[in-house]
Amino acid sequence: MAIALIPSVYLAVKWETIPEVVPVHFDGKFEPDRYGSRNELWLMVAIITGSSLLTYLLLENLHKIDPKRKGKPLPVVFSRLGTGLAMFFSALCLLAVLSCTGPLHQVDHLLVPMLGFIIAFSGNIMHSLKPNYFAGIRLPWTLNNEENWRKTHQLSGKLWFATGVAMIAAGLLLPRLHLEYVVLTSILVLAAIPVAYSYSLHRKLKPTNNH
Repeated sequence: MAIALIPSVYLAVKWETIPEVVPVHFDGKFEPDRYGSRNELWLMVAIITGSSLLTYLLLENLHKIDPKRKGKPLPVVFSRLGTGLAMFFSALCLLAVLSCTGPLHQVDHLLVPMLGFIIAFSGNIMHSLKPNYFAGIRLPWTLNNEENWRKTHQLSGKLWFATGVAMIAAGLLLPRLHLEYVVLTSILVLAAIPVAYSYSLHRKLKPTNNH
């Protein structure tokens, strides 16, 4: 995917304007907690680009390696998810490179809206995900019961989309001081509610043992 190579191209174009010492690692608030040689940027870009490509290829070939999808047509939703995640990884990598070419405050405010975007994007397509071992709310009771999977992902899709939109708004409107709590609360909500809902369905529905 060409989009995964954008950070590498940008880094090459901007190389001469990047200082010899740059931030090479960031904490949860996107504040630098380690500095190093600008040459380390190539390693960072290579790792993120490689992860992006592997994720895309995995989802594109899910029907060949996932026991639940093997031999079945690959729904277009998996390609869309792979593309969306590749775009997110590339944007995140580009943001890190941008932080080395100018004042950090010019780009750090984009991090939470970016997270909100990929969460909303995932939520928008989550209801279309078919049972598989690599993407979605993968729990023993969702994987063993298609009705549980379907209902859990219908609820989760709405929840993820709404939470993602809220994170975008919070990232653009709230002071930076509060954004860490917004992210942590959002992650807790996105993880806890689908699991609790899915388990409650599990207690009502019998496994269908679909593989």
